[in-house]
Amino acid sequence: MPTTVPDRVRSPRQHLRLVRSCEACSLSACRTAPVVGDGPAPADLLVLAPAPGRHEDLVGKALAGSARNVLDAALLDARIDPESVRVTTLVRCRAEDGAPPTMAQIRACTAHLDAEFAMVQPSVVLALGALPTSVLLGHPVPFDKVRGYRLDVRGGITLVPTHQPHDAVRGDHTVAEAIRRDVSVAAAVLAGRMKSGADARDELRARLG
Repeated sequence: MPTTVPDRVRSPRQHLRLVRSCEACSLSACRTAPVVGDGPAPADLLVLAPAPGRHEDLVGKALAGSARNVLDAALLDARIDPESVRVTTLVRCRAEDGAPPTMAQIRACTAHLDAEFAMVQPSVVLALGALPTSVLLGHPVPFDKVRGYRLDVRGGITLVPTHQPHDAVRGDHTVAEAIRRDVSVAAAVLAGRMKSGADARDELRARLG
């Protein structure tokens, strides 16, 4: 069943305690260390990965190792300090076989994600891959058709979908460049050089009449 989280999580330390004590789904039985958000709260930019991998499960940190290096390089290229960015995951625990999280497991973890959004109050979310993109939009989407676009979620937060850095680590050299381009879109929105997801949506609606 879904976990219960207070209406307002007041600090990253409180959030850490709640995640570590969570047993809302079966994933809690096979985790090494639950993953909590990494980075400041509040933060203008939130990076949302789908689930912990093997490395993240060992260290209890979202997006660790070589995948984090790919993300940090893209952030630095866009003149964003990686230390100013919050990085987190849809679910906090890794499945024993590394399988993607089920919708039931995602729903069980939703309270933690909602609490983190309330605590971080991001202006822009960079979603890594199809799963977090679809969850934030509330329905499945063809990822290739929305990657790099500015979308509106949660009543005014700009969503920019991009690839998972793990794909670049596995040898797909085009992915790292695509991530750089998409992070530059997020940076432009944060700097006011591009319209937000809500403004882009409203502009499109006006064009379509």
